[in-house]
Amino acid sequence: MKRNDIDQAISDLTRSIELAPIEASGYYNRGLAFRQKGDIEKARADFRRALELVKVPELRELIEKQLQELDG
Repeated sequence: MKRNDIDQAISDLTRSIELAPIEASGYYNRGLAFRQKGDIEKARADFRRALELVKVPELRELIEKQLQELDG
């Protein structure tokens, strides 16, 4: 995502999720990429899945903030 290649970032993050499907960070980061791409529904779905899996309070706050911003 830092190189502004959102499609490649989504592909890489999808692979990361396949390898570690119970890690919230993969869903959170892919949600950020989908949001940046403008695919709000996919972003929302990834943020919700991340929220189900998250164990780190700081990450939970970031995820909740993203969902609040999307839900307006």
